[in-house]
Amino acid sequence: MKQIHLIVIGRVQGVGFRFYARDIAQNIGVNGWVKNLPDGNVEITAEGSIEKVEMFFEKLKEDYLGKNISHINKSEKPYTGTFSSFEITF
Repeated sequence: MKQIHLIVIGRVQGVGFRFYARDIAQNIGVNGWVKNLPDGNVEITAEGSIEKVEMFFEKLKEDYLGKNISHINKSEKPYTGTFSSFEITF
């Protein structure tokens, strides 16, 4: 099991990116959250099996909204198991 913390940089606010990330997470079966940051970036915490978390990370960079990403700062955190779904937070 694994948790990742992401700061997604690019044109990722005002384009539905949080909903895009949530849909990918829910389809794959990853838990966590996504939120907009005051600086225009998006923050994500995602956890689940190693395979699912890595698939989530790769899928974020695909499709129409993935093209808006200019960079992702990625760090691994200890798995907590505290999330039961993937939510948009504020």
